Amino acid sequence: MTVKKADRTPTSGLLLVQDAAYRLYAHSARCASNEKVIPKRLRWCTGQFIVNAASKVCEHIDIANTMRLDDAQERVWRLKYQRLALGATYNLLTELHKAWYTCRFDDDKLCHWLELVMEVQRLLRAWTKSEAGQAYGSGGTA
Repeated sequence: MTVKKADRTPTSGLLLVQDAAYRLYAHSARCASNEKVIPKRLRWCTGQFIVNAASKVCEHIDIANTMRLDDAQERVWRLKYQRLALGATYNLLTELHKAWYTCRFDDDKLCHWLELVMEVQRLLRAWTKSEAGQAYGSGGTA
């Protein structure tokens, strides 16, 4: 793994953004299966899209984390998957807003969900920015 120990979560050894994305996925899955948030009759058209979008965020982050920074081509792919993960968070936001307009669940529930998404976005941006300096600031070529 090409992650500094300081950037890993203390208990699992995961990258901080991975941990945040997994927490977001778990929260999304729990809420999508909760009758008070998304009724059963709407899960097929609303809940599954939320869970799939949260899953895509995790998937893209995991793929990006497997790419190595010492290979120029893998750096390009890593940046691509970091950007895809960020794009997937916006897809998740769209699905959450559609679900809220359709199901009208509690505003506090939506706010907490949005905070989790924004935390993943913040960590993704910080991860991408920190690696831009590592990849090109150390004499490497793009």
